[in-house]
Amino acid sequence: MAIRKTGLRLFILLSLLSATSAVRADARTHRQAVDELMRQVRVENLALNWRQRLDNQAIELIGDVLQGRKEEELTSPQKAAVENFSQKARASVDSALDWNALRDAVAKVYMSRFSEAEVRELLSFYRSAIGQKWVGQTAQITIDIDQLIQSRVQTAVPEFKRLGRSLRADFEAASAVRPGAAAAVPAPAGATPAMPVMPAAEPALPAPAVNPKTGRP
Repeated sequence: MAIRKTGLRLFILLSLLSATSAVRADARTHRQAVDELMRQVRVENLALNWRQRLDNQAIELIGDVLQGRKEEELTSPQKAAVENFSQKARASVDSALDWNALRDAVAKVYMSRFSEAEVRELLSFYRSAIGQKWVGQTAQITIDIDQLIQSRVQTAVPEFKRLGRSLRADFEAASAVRPGAAAAVPAPAGATPAMPVMPAAEPALPAPAVNPKTGRP
């Protein structure tokens, strides 16, 4: 009986080890497929694009500080301050957007959204001629669509401003009306203004009777 239990435990242990090895192998091949997919779709360019944005922001910050002054117009301490900022800003961007550090995090995003089989289907597409064209054109297509939307938004800005002025006028007019007071209805053009109605006089109280002999009530 003890031999049977020992054999069963050994079988279960070997099964668990085998399953764990299979999971690790699946995760490894899944990651390999994702790494290839990231190369095909050039995900690293996303980090490069963000790096360019941050570099542009740093240049704008320097421009705001210099206020139009040229480099030759700066004193040595001013130049040193600008150079110190530039170096620290560059180091900060390098640290935040280092692709070697980002790669694992980005791969986990893909692995959480797509199974290995789905990743391999995507690879089949991106390895094709049309897939490569799609990857090559995606960046410019994104820019074109963004500019198109911005142009449409610009056409809507004047109407939004007009509506805002109308809202402000309506709100101020509504704020001037006392709670419970009926809004005045304007008279038609050319109508004769009505005479104000005087309130009815209160009835006079009867005079008390006077005694003709005493002259008193």
